[in-house]
Amino acid sequence: MESGSVKIRKALGKPVKTEQISRAFALTIRYGILSRAYFIYGAPGETWETIQETIDLMNEIKPLSAIFYILDVFPGPGFIQT
Repeated sequence: MESGSVKIRKALGKPVKTEQISRAFALTIRYGILSRAYFIYGAPGETWETIQETIDLMNEIKPLSAIFYILDVFPGPGFIQT
């Protein structure tokens, strides 16, 4: 999911809706699947507000574990533009 922020997911090219993420994690819990969430911080346009959106989503979906990455952007083909 990379981020709890719609703005940041859009910047990363991840068009998944927050409702879809919430539903997917609710279904994993319902069917006994041990869920893991992956988050990326440091995307262009990241702010304390977007970070808080991610924390809020993480508290809502309650993954078994969470993995956090810091985005490293290298200019070239595929470079993220905001």
